[in-house]
This record gives sequence, structure tokens and C-alpha cells, in this order.
Amino acid sequence: MALGETRSWIARMSMCVTLLALGAALVLFMGLQNAWVLVFALCVIIAFTRTAFAGSVVVVVVAALAVAAFTTGVIGETLSELLLLSSVGVAMILFIRLVEANAELRRARDRIAAFAVVEERERFARDLHDILGHSLTTITVKTGLLRRILENSGRETEAAEAREVELIARQALADVRGTVSGYRVTTLAGELAAAGTVLRSAGIEGRLPQAVDDVHPEARELFGYVVREGITNAVRHSGARELEVRLGRDWVIVKDDGPGRGPIRKGNGLRGLEERMAEKGGTLSVGRGPDGGFLLRAELPAAHDDGAKDEDTR
Repeated sequence: MALGETRSWIARMSMCVTLLALGAALVLFMGLQNAWVLVFALCVIIAFTRTAFAGSVVVVVVAALAVAAFTTGVIGETLSELLLLSSVGVAMILFIRLVEANAELRRARDRIAAFAVVEERERFARDLHDILGHSLTTITVKTGLLRRILENSGRETEAAEAREVELIARQALADVRGTVSGYRVTTLAGELAAAGTVLRSAGIEGRLPQAVDDVHPEARELFGYVVREGITNAVRHSGARELEVRLGRDWVIVKDDGPGRGPIRKGNGLRGLEERMAEKGGTLSVGRGPDGGFLLRAELPAAHDDGAKDEDTR
């Protein structure tokens, strides 16, 4: 289990080879009629390797046993063992596929929930700004007008009261605007959701992550700005047909296949993004990919990683 859960493909391959070697030794010692012992090795291999590789292992093992049984003349005695290994192997592959599908559905559900929260926050911020902000602005203007009328007429007591009401209205308006700004925070999930719509409108095929769970929580807002800037540049300047966003625990890459080559001039957006990354101790690299196009990579220092080194991309 410990070896199977490691992210190292070399460790997993070593585990598979070791299990198959042990199983083959047991079959040689116990005879082909006891080939069922290989079911344990096959189940572990299927559980912790890719489906295509696991299916190939099952086919190769069953075929090798069938050839050995036919050669030694015990095909009749080992037929039940071959059927057992084949059926259990297929059942395990289907079971693992079901588990992976359920995990994907959970990630999709979490992503939809995150997008729904972002959308609701945006809707609430718009309503708060449009309705309450407009009313408070009107109250402030009308109160200021009333104050000036009272001051011109020499009614200082009433003018002082009007001035106080005007100050309260202005403060309330500032509070509403501050609240709206707080609700309109940039999130990585929200930017990825918006990116899909923007790219489709621009005729660019987007290869976007299905979830942001692997990204460090402290990096998600900052990476949201990176994704936004990368998408904006691709739509405005790249002429790309495809754009890909890849995420790691403390890094993000935005890459398109635009025809551009040569050096990239940094505009205000990229310079501002560099400043944001520098404030967090991170780095922002801008350049061309191996095949041209625009490549934007942002990375935060290891201090943002809780000791877990995640080299996978999603």
C-alpha cells in the first residue's frame, strides 16, 4: 500500500515487477494448478497503476500461464485458474474505474459549488452597489444641497444637523463600496470558470484544470491573477488556437500555441503581476515555449509548501 500510493512511477514499476516475480516463484513451486495465487499480485497492480498498463499485465500473465499449461499438457486442470484470474482482473479494473469516476464526480461537484459561491458573491455585490449605493449617493447629494440652502439662509443649527447627516451618508456610502470590493475578490476557481467562457468566445480551445484542490490555499488568490493575465494576453495578442493551464501546489503555468516568436514586451499587467509575486517572495517568468507561443509561469517559494512536494500536473 505504501509503495502503491507513492507518486514515483519507478517505485510503482519496481513494486509490480517484485510482485509478479514472487507470484511466478510461488506458481513454479506449487504448480500451474495453483496459479490462483497470482490473483493477489494482479489486484495490487491493478489498484495502483494506470488502467491500460494494468489491463496489459492481466492479458500477458493469463496468456503466459495458458501457453505454459498447454505446453506441459495441463491446460484442462488450469482452465479454472485462468478463468479466475481473467474474471477477477476484469472486475478489479472495472471497480478501479468506478472509484476514479466517483472521485472525478466529487471534484466536479466541488468545483461547481465553488463557482456557484463566486457567482453568488458577484451577484450580491452588484445588487448592493446598484441599489443601496445609488440610494446613498442620492441621499448624500440631497443632504448636501439642503445644507447649503440652510447655510445661505442663516439657519446654522439646522445646517449643522444637515451637515452631520451628510457625513453619515458619505460614511455609509464608503462602507458599502468597501464591502462590495471585499466581495469582489479574485479567486482561482472563479478565474478558471470565467476563462472557459472567455476562451470559447475567442475561438480558443481551453485545456483547464478540473479542480484547484492541490493548490496551496495561500496561493489561490495570487494564482487567480496569473490565470487572468495569461488568458487576457492570449485573447488579445496571441492569435492562439489552444491554451493550457497547469497547476501545482505552489506553481501555475499558462501556455498557448500562438504564432508569436522572439522577445515579449511586458505591459502594465505583467509588470503589476511581477510586483504581486515579489511581495509574496515568488517569481514570475515570461517567455516563449519550445514551439513558440506565450508561456507564463508563476512560482511561490518552498515556504508556502507544507513539506509536501507535488510534481504532478492536473
